[in-house]
Amino acid sequence: MSDPGEAVDRREFLGWVVKCGVGAVTAIVAIPLVGFVLSPLLTAKQPQWYEVGPVDSFRLGRTVLTTFPKAKKDAWVEADVPTPIYVRREGDTKFAVFDPRCTHLGCMVQWSSDANQFFCPCHAAVFNAQGVNVAGPAPRPLDRYEYKVERDTLYVGELQKVAEKA
Repeated sequence: MSDPGEAVDRREFLGWVVKCGVGAVTAIVAIPLVGFVLSPLLTAKQPQWYEVGPVDSFRLGRTVLTTFPKAKKDAWVEADVPTPIYVRREGDTKFAVFDPRCTHLGCMVQWSSDANQFFCPCHAAVFNAQGVNVAGPAPRPLDRYEYKVERDTLYVGELQKVAEKA
């Protein structure tokens, strides 16, 4: 670098202009890119609740297969997709909401009201009425959805993975 009293020659001046230009272009490109990468980490995810139906439509002690419209996003396309669930009413506002996919390989389980159990027709896994695996290759109980009851309507939230049975 030159002394403060010396004149700057053209080569040194152009070197500084190029360095400043490259720095400005890098900042213009990098700042939005860093924001795009970090924005999912910085934004709080709001819980999604989906309406299943009126509480009175579920009889006490009965397990029924029903669906709810879950919002699915694929790139820019967003659509409500009917998502199957098993719902059992256990009390006035107490429910058990099961994901119907077997925890072995994801086949759809079927409810047998006669046996009071869930059966996987593909690999013979058996789950009791509480969704706990009791026979077959399934490594853990059926997953459950979190739920809430507001104004006599049942809502489901996020799918909760159930830990392996003891």
